Amino acid sequence: MLRKIVALVLIRCIAQAQTPTPLQDVAKPAQAAEQKLADLNITPVTTARYGKLRRGRIEELAIHLERSQTTCPGCTPGQNRQPYVQMQSLEIEPAKGFSVQFSYDGKHFRSRNKGNIVFTKGGAVILAKLKAQKDLGLGEYVLRGKLWFQVIGKGRNSGPEQVEILIPVTVVDHDAPIVKSSWRYAPVPGHPLRTTVATILLGPLLLPAVLVIILYCVAIDCDLH
Repeated sequence: MLRKIVALVLIRCIAQAQTPTPLQDVAKPAQAAEQKLADLNITPVTTARYGKLRRGRIEELAIHLERSQTTCPGCTPGQNRQPYVQMQSLEIEPAKGFSVQFSYDGKHFRSRNKGNIVFTKGGAVILAKLKAQKDLGLGEYVLRGKLWFQVIGKGRNSGPEQVEILIPVTVVDHDAPIVKSSWRYAPVPGHPLRTTVATILLGPLLLPAVLVIILYCVAIDCDLH
């Protein structure tokens, strides 16, 4: 009898240990992050360069955070100031018939697991190129992604948080007409070569200029501290 009681207790314990975690408990962290963005009036937005993706061709996407302009008329500027929300990275789940590349500098793209923010003329965004296979069926698709962000403000950093985003895609024929949208996410022009050349040319003039300033200060007895 004692053996039967012990066996029943063990079976019950094993069954409780194997009970799957309720779905709502698994979803709590994501829901909390989404609610935090909603409370800050921020929404993840995906802007497509062409609006439609031709089979066998590429569509360029810009993912960014958009804050609605809501203020409290009777509040002080300090009360209206919202914490800063910074994107960190984006991962797009693999989908049959699609391939994804992310930009690492605003101009060049590579096949990577995650995309990080780049700085463009339209602000900080995550740039991705989405390609559809030539035999992919026409129609509407929705790709799923995971966006990591952090909230910075009032001397505190929330640490990395994650929300799910949905990316709608319309696949059309290879030669179907498409309309180019207003694209604000051109790379910020950089001139590293020009900066290097200027430094080399102006470097020899720097030391004499500093000596002239020091001699002038000594002559007029100015305070160098």
